[in-house]
Amino acid sequence: MNDYWNDPPEELEPPDCSACGEIMNIQEDGSCICVRCGFILQPPEDPMLEELKDMEEIYDAPPPPTQCPHGQPWAECNDCMIAGDQAYDSKRENGK
Repeated sequence: MNDYWNDPPEELEPPDCSACGEIMNIQEDGSCICVRCGFILQPPEDPMLEELKDMEEIYDAPPPPTQCPHGQPWAECNDCMIAGDQAYDSKRENGK
């Protein structure tokens, strides 16, 4: 059992520069920059972020249609209003 609240992990130390061996400064975006030679080390990309972006594109719902099947705006189509009233009355009469 790991009692991490009794022994919290220490903060990570900045890595050494692979070009000159100097300790690098960690930036807010997670990248590291060497103060001596200017070498930049980018953090690894998270593969889960790419999967989530792909899933968002797949599951985005299309916008609702602005016109009824008869080609008129929804609130102005007489045929759709009559069909809706008939469906409502039928459902109410059947008790469902």
